[in-house]
Amino acid sequence: MTDELAALAAQFGGWHIWRGRSASGLETDWHATGKRRRAGRRGRLAAGDAEALRALLAQHEALEAVAA
Repeated sequence: MTDELAALAAQFGGWHIWRGRSASGLETDWHATGKRRRAGRRGRLAAGDAEALRALLAQHEALEAVAA
């Protein structure tokens, strides 16, 4: 696991964070899958890089906090 993956996983414990792979085995987009289904939460997020995924995850966490 890369440092960026580990940092995202530690910051967003309610999500499985992973990298996609192309048919040739090269790492591609960044993904997050929710560990539990919750109202208002998309089950899976995808972004082109770690920072974009971090922003999406933070947005979802903020929405959950408001809903709670």
